[in-house]
Amino acid sequence: GESVTIDATKESVRFSVRGDLGSGSIAIRSGGMAIDKKDTQLTAINMRQPACVSVSLKFLSQFTKATPLSETVRVEFSNDCPMLVEYPIGDMG
Repeated sequence: GESVTIDATKESVRFSVRGDLGSGSIAIRSGGMAIDKKDTQLTAINMRQPACVSVSLKFLSQFTKATPLSETVRVEFSNDCPMLVEYPIGDMG
């Protein structure tokens, strides 16, 4: 597909895609299992209201190139605003 639909509720965030060859989706729930003992929470969902947006995969793939720079990613979006993707990098911002 050319775009991914992101549907956020208080309990989970679901990423869905549909294309010529098929469709798929994955849900990420708040909390989750720790990879090792020092990790206490993998996913935190903080929201004011449920939201559903459709984002270009080409646009989103540009942001994923920064993934190795940070241990965490913060994604903010709402029904009427563009998506914000933030990778905190130590003291650099």
